[in-house]
Amino acid sequence: MQSYLTAARLGVGDLAIDDDGIGVYGRENARQIAALLDEPDPFPDAPTEPARRATSRRTDERTSLRRSFWECSDLGDRHLSDLLRASDPHTAADLSRRMVEAYSSAFAARSTHSERNSVLDHLRSLFELVRDPTIRDQLERSCSDLASWELAPTSNSSAGG
Repeated sequence: MQSYLTAARLGVGDLAIDDDGIGVYGRENARQIAALLDEPDPFPDAPTEPARRATSRRTDERTSLRRSFWECSDLGDRHLSDLLRASDPHTAADLSRRMVEAYSSAFAARSTHSERNSVLDHLRSLFELVRDPTIRDQLERSCSDLASWELAPTSNSSAGG
């Protein structure tokens, strides 16, 4: 497993760059892989709330105020990264609850079947890799809590999403 995760860490580098220098998806994946390898957090000062991008446009000139599913799920990704490093059951349970709430909000706001299942597949994969029983228990509960979304139709799904 160690060589697989080490190789995955190298691949994350390609995902980590965006116009701000580091993408949320790449950063959170790097944090999750480091946690699985029991290495220090490569981004210990990662923000706990989604970044708000400033706009120079007036409100009535904006093309869209909607965020993508992946932007909406950023907060769940951050809680997941922190969950993998939780040091006690109370913290793990709190982070798991917050993660499920964040992902549920993203699922409800704007998501397709494949986007929701990408999150669920990732959580299930982490469950298989994590050895800490407390974190495994929280991942299993989170998957169970989010499983109702697996086949749930949303307003976007009927539009061909």
